[in-house]
Amino acid sequence: MSDAWVIWSYEHNAWWRPGRMGYTTLLTEAGRYTADEASEIVHHANEFSRSVQERAVRLRDAEEYRHRGWHCLTPGAYDDHKGVLHIVIPEMLTANGYPDTPENRATLLAAVDQLWTGVIQIED
Repeated sequence: MSDAWVIWSYEHNAWWRPGRMGYTTLLTEAGRYTADEASEIVHHANEFSRSVQERAVRLRDAEEYRHRGWHCLTPGAYDDHKGVLHIVIPEMLTANGYPDTPENRATLLAAVDQLWTGVIQIED
């Protein structure tokens, strides 16, 4: 599958396994889904939730984050276990239903700045 997607569960702090059958902390054991399948799964998982419970991630992006040693805390926020919080602005805004505008970016960054006392690296 050239454009495979995987699904991260914030609730379980793990990846969905193949066939929607359980969870794994290992990306290599995660199920590979098409964009349509992943979208449908995430829609149903988050439909009645006040916060994002599941998120679809392109496999190539998930592999890159893993290669960097990043651990996902919330949509768009990654801990590199070296004291740096990496904020992927478009991902964070989209996951929370906000358009990517200069005003929303400024609000997001101001909130992160108030909540995080360590080093923040903005990823775009």
